[in-house]
Amino acid sequence: MTKHSDRSRRQEPEHKKKLAKQRPEDRSGSPRLSTELLWTYGPGILYRCGPLLLGRWLVPQVIADALVEARRPVPASVIGALLLDTGATNTCISNRAANDLGLIPTRVQDGFGAGGRHRNPVYLARLEMTIADEKAQQTFGWEQEVQGIPDLEKHAPGVAMLGEERAVVGLLGRDILRHARFLYDGPAGSLSFTFEVASLQHAPSRL
Repeated sequence: MTKHSDRSRRQEPEHKKKLAKQRPEDRSGSPRLSTELLWTYGPGILYRCGPLLLGRWLVPQVIADALVEARRPVPASVIGALLLDTGATNTCISNRAANDLGLIPTRVQDGFGAGGRHRNPVYLARLEMTIADEKAQQTFGWEQEVQGIPDLEKHAPGVAMLGEERAVVGLLGRDILRHARFLYDGPAGSLSFTFEVASLQHAPSRL
């Protein structure tokens, strides 16, 4: 998964993504109650990089609509790794991803991390995560204010996901993780992650 792992990145089968152990719809046709993702990294990679999932950042819908109406190009989404961070109250975006999207800070906010207190820009952005297999897929999206984190892409340089190097573009905080269950299996080097759709529909990511 990363060039700093105990084995070569070319040995990808060890840490390939196994997608969507999904519960099928019931006979009434109601939507799935949960969607499960199993990602096997390998013990060394999970230890060095932490649990990572794929996601993508987009400009807010109102901005995308305005650009389309003005016949101007909409910035391409920024796809990358999201680090699960139970220590983060709110989900965050990397400053580099925000800059790639052309986002303008709405304000500045205090943030607290391992290095102490920081003043971080706040952006309005949309985050999407898709879980899919050969039969179906579900996309989960959140449009909200997120803090920008400097140099987040340096957390796991050279990380490879699904055969491509991906920068770390965000932190998945408790505002979203409160709708999920996950099991961090250190000895196996794997993570199982389940979104509870009913919880997502009952309450937005922000309290």
